[in-house]
Amino acid sequence: MIGFVTVVATDGSGDYTTLTEAVSRAQDGSIIFVRAGVYDNETVKAWGKNISIIGENPLTTVIKNGFNSYDRPPIEMSCGLLKNLTVYAYDGGKPSTFVWGWNAYSVHIDNDGLCDNSLNVENCILKSDKTYGVGVGLRRGLLRFANCRFYSRDMASVFVHDAVSPEVAGEERIVFENCIGESPNSDAVIIFHSQKTAVARVIPEFVNCVFAGKGERVEVLNQDNTGGSAKQVGTFLGLINFYQSKVSRNNYPELLNYMEG
Repeated sequence: MIGFVTVVATDGSGDYTTLTEAVSRAQDGSIIFVRAGVYDNETVKAWGKNISIIGENPLTTVIKNGFNSYDRPPIEMSCGLLKNLTVYAYDGGKPSTFVWGWNAYSVHIDNDGLCDNSLNVENCILKSDKTYGVGVGLRRGLLRFANCRFYSRDMASVFVHDAVSPEVAGEERIVFENCIGESPNSDAVIIFHSQKTAVARVIPEFVNCVFAGKGERVEVLNQDNTGGSAKQVGTFLGLINFYQSKVSRNNYPELLNYMEG
């Protein structure tokens, strides 16, 4: 592949046989191309690295593990590009070994590397058997999901919380565009947690999205307020400094089309 700095291939025809090793050696600006194949037992840690990880095809390029542990998801990332992959935290039949007892997201997006930067996740299938499909700790910056499918067998598909440190808080934008979220055993498909930093302003934008849960009335945003003065906006209850972008449109169910006046 011309222009790609690093190639990952299971058959040994690339620079590395695992994405974990390729990312561990990557520097800012690196582009990693992942050839089709099933890459099991991956624990990719791309914290603070502004890199691009691009698969050959999301249906045939699969990054996964079954460790069932919060601190060992298949991919951890903060900024750059993630594209054309299936990332799967499957139920490996093991109890969580992390002290909090949480199971693994498929992708954990966090770390201060996201502050004043952006992460684009495009054309990916992101799923978890035991917890939220994707876990996000927002920073002052932009997180964009485009043409993605989120799936959680047991819980909500996406869990989002704001920055817990004032120095990385601010206007936090998260965009869902042409996305599908499925949570067959949960009433909530996307959870925006209560705000812990008063100066944070979370602005989600939904464009052409479809979400499905177990109930007849899908609770796409299910919030929980742990303190402070909550801003109550229609169905968006329990959040502080929470606003929906005015360009949100063409979504299902209708409550996602609510716009701050």
